[in-house]
Amino acid sequence: MIRQKEIERIRQNRVKWFCHHVKIFQENIKDGISLEGHGTLEVNDRGSLYIDFICTRSNIRPDFRESIPNDTLDTNALLILNAETITGIKITSKNIIIKPQLFNSMQPEPTYYRIPLDEIISTTEDKSSYQNQSMIIECHENLLIPSNKSNSIVSTLGNESHSWNETELNIAENKINIIKHDNYSEIIIRGESFEEQEYLESILLYLKITSGNNLQPYYISVHKENIINEKVISIDLNNLNKSIPSPIPENAADVKGYRLDNYHYDLLENIIKIKQSSEHYFTTIASHWHNIWSAFHVKNLYIPNLVLSLSIEGILNDIFIPVLEKVTMDSEFEKIKKEINCKISKIDGIEEKYIKNINDYVNRWGNIHPKKALEILQEKDLIEKKQKEIWEILRNKSAHPRNSDNLKTIRKKDYERLVVCLGLFYVLILNVFKFEGAQFSFAKIKDEKIVLNPYINILYNNSI
Repeated sequence: MIRQKEIERIRQNRVKWFCHHVKIFQENIKDGISLEGHGTLEVNDRGSLYIDFICTRSNIRPDFRESIPNDTLDTNALLILNAETITGIKITSKNIIIKPQLFNSMQPEPTYYRIPLDEIISTTEDKSSYQNQSMIIECHENLLIPSNKSNSIVSTLGNESHSWNETELNIAENKINIIKHDNYSEIIIRGESFEEQEYLESILLYLKITSGNNLQPYYISVHKENIINEKVISIDLNNLNKSIPSPIPENAADVKGYRLDNYHYDLLENIIKIKQSSEHYFTTIASHWHNIWSAFHVKNLYIPNLVLSLSIEGILNDIFIPVLEKVTMDSEFEKIKKEINCKISKIDGIEEKYIKNINDYVNRWGNIHPKKALEILQEKDLIEKKQKEIWEILRNKSAHPRNSDNLKTIRKKDYERLVVCLGLFYVLILNVFKFEGAQFSFAKIKDEKIVLNPYINILYNNSI
């Protein structure tokens, strides 16, 4: 089990564990490579884990001028690391690749390797009488969610103060505590039983959307029954201060001054429910959000324009259009299409492949395309006319970029279009998650106007 003192070093990016025994091997390859020795596990200035491994014994002599394994795309051939530190921590890491290293190839007997690690896992048996299940997640990013609990803070000089730095929620008989410490954030989930990966992905997406940060957990601990699984993960410290505008204010109130925190918290519960009931919706939104976050940190404005316009199109195609087509289906028109295809199929002298092409063309008559879907959503008052029109402009400009777009006068317009389309993206995904409450309007650059949007049911016949 990783001691609290070591966890503090992990937070501070000061990991240095001496491993008296290290074994790196291929588990799924008969007579595969097996290397044994010792090494030092550390984390570099960018937050990436690695081990400096000194090999003292191996079953074969590998060619260090090539990667180990040779085929790095063969997942069965990837290496596994087992190690034990001098303090007794047993760790495992998988999917390891040893890349060619110049200083090794220049030595008569290469024995030293610097091996990058995506993550390390430590599994410990807990012999206490602990009954409930729990998960702890730590990350460095700042979280923009309303707090509902105060904690006392004692300084090193003994002075005590209080801070509203914690959010406590109860969801499906599980308690979730989100604590904003000075230098890191901590999420704790406790309950009799919950699916760890389901809650982990749901909470991370909730915090990503509401904070605008691409959260990178560096430490995750899961305590289930009498087993504690701890994971230390490589992160990229260069991304800590990179964010995109979030759609929901951290603190908001209605015209009477009543706080709207519950709407904020309800979003998390709905995300968990969507994750459980409509996995496709969840993964689609999570993927597009990550693509947008990444694109917003590219200097070339064409890239976020392209990615954002395509993400909106992807959300429409993958989530909204299949539902809208069922709702707006014209049974009489579908009958006419079948009759036309039947008549075309009976025409002599036309090759079968051309008949099929014509039938496919007829079947697409009346299909809802993204532009039509936005028109329907505008009629239902989910989106605004301005959002639809600007998305069309942005989509067209992304498909046909011009050098003149670099002019400052045009760049300002592009930034404004980007902001409006980001607001459109948020309106769509928040509707999927049944959110109602305070949102930023995204009507212009640096728009801090807050609007209260009601939930409009587009996708669900029954409550999720």
